[in-house]
Amino acid sequence: SLIRNRFQWPPAPTFSKGFFHLLLLLLTELNEKLNDEINRLIKKTSEGLYQCIPCKKTTKRLQNLQFHVESLHVIRMDS
Repeated sequence: SLIRNRFQWPPAPTFSKGFFHLLLLLLTELNEKLNDEINRLIKKTSEGLYQCIPCKKTTKRLQNLQFHVESLHVIRMDS
């Protein structure tokens, strides 16, 4: 229609490949540091369980404990 033809979208912002590559490197580095911090707060007990060092919670599943540590002891600012 006539109205649609008169309206022009603003040009999309353009970023270089270098910008996205740098962003990806930064996010990868942050993710590695986060995982290191999470795993630093977990130990394996003599019974083969995984234990959260700050609050002593134990579980058989490492993935569950990693999520617990990340959400309660690493990400939260008031912990």
